[in-house]
Amino acid sequence: MIEIPLTFAFMAVVYAWYRRDSIQRRFFGGTMMGGGVLAAMLLVMPIYLYCSRPEGERVRPIMTFLGLMLLSMVLSTIGALPFMAMAPGDDLAACRKGQASIVVRGRDFCPSPSTFHRERCMTTRANDTAVGQQVLALLGAYQAAAAAKDVDALLALYAPDAQIYDCWDQWSYDGEAQWRGAVERWFKMAGEGANRVVFDDPHVHASGDMAALHAFVRYELVVHGETKFTMDNRISWTLLRRDGVWKIVHEHTSTPLAGEDMKGVINRDA
Repeated sequence: MIEIPLTFAFMAVVYAWYRRDSIQRRFFGGTMMGGGVLAAMLLVMPIYLYCSRPEGERVRPIMTFLGLMLLSMVLSTIGALPFMAMAPGDDLAACRKGQASIVVRGRDFCPSPSTFHRERCMTTRANDTAVGQQVLALLGAYQAAAAAKDVDALLALYAPDAQIYDCWDQWSYDGEAQWRGAVERWFKMAGEGANRVVFDDPHVHASGDMAALHAFVRYELVVHGETKFTMDNRISWTLLRRDGVWKIVHEHTSTPLAGEDMKGVINRDA
């Protein structure tokens, strides 16, 4: 916090003035008074001013010193007000809107309470809501690309070096070329049917140029208005903001396994 170095700077200035004044007045209070000026300035400085001045010249310097101390405390408090205003409250959850809720917790990414108010933690609701809306907009772009079976539009949401942990076929898809092949197979499987993607309960956690999203997602195949196939997944994204644009650098989809037969549970309603 900025007030700490300012306090030490103020103490150094007062001590330097005390040393200069005591030499000019040939008043030597010894080691105890010199140490007391640093350790208990508010108490010792009035004592020094009283002892080092002749009678009749004591009140004015003492009152001047106490006034300067009061002024420094007022200015320090005023300087801290912007940092105090940045602290978020529990009402961040108030920005939730139905199932497409936005929960952005910049604090989750702060390594310690001492860094809680730093800009990169993005603790203000205005910044959090803006970033949350930007990231959530990618969900709508994902849905539109899937519905249109537009491979290029879907891949545009991902960084070229993105790594995908998908539920289908292989453990990992590394980079755009591998992921393109998987997306092309997905769209081809739909045939003349339509892909419909529905996200449920998305949450965004953001800090600076990094964000994480997690949600439930349902993939549906609709043929002539009738839903022929559904599959529910859990989905997580790690995103980076590069040149002002959010890109998915990692995606992880999964389903839980049923305990009795170890088969994947692909329907949340079951």
